Amino acid sequence: MPVNGLAGAGGQGNLLVHGAGCADYLDKSSNGREFDGCRSELESFKEELASFIECRQQELRNEQEELRSKVDDLLTDYRQAVERYNCKARGEDFCY
Repeated sequence: MPVNGLAGAGGQGNLLVHGAGCADYLDKSSNGREFDGCRSELESFKEELASFIECRQQELRNEQEELRSKVDDLLTDYRQAVERYNCKARGEDFCY
């Protein structure tokens, strides 16, 4: 019975070796137990891959939020520097 929805994992070597290995060795002479075992391995691979993807997506969301925060801080620093410059350029005595 075919297994649907499996995809490769570019950069995750352990998952690729674990998941794809048995499919390369099956042929017409393989028995039902070998096919069932391989199917089980591929289904496990699919679950591991889904877990890896979910984890990596969360890591990327966290990194994106950190970057967004750093950019916001830099923009705030820039705006404050421009405000101080403009204040001094207007000749005001008290610029913060």
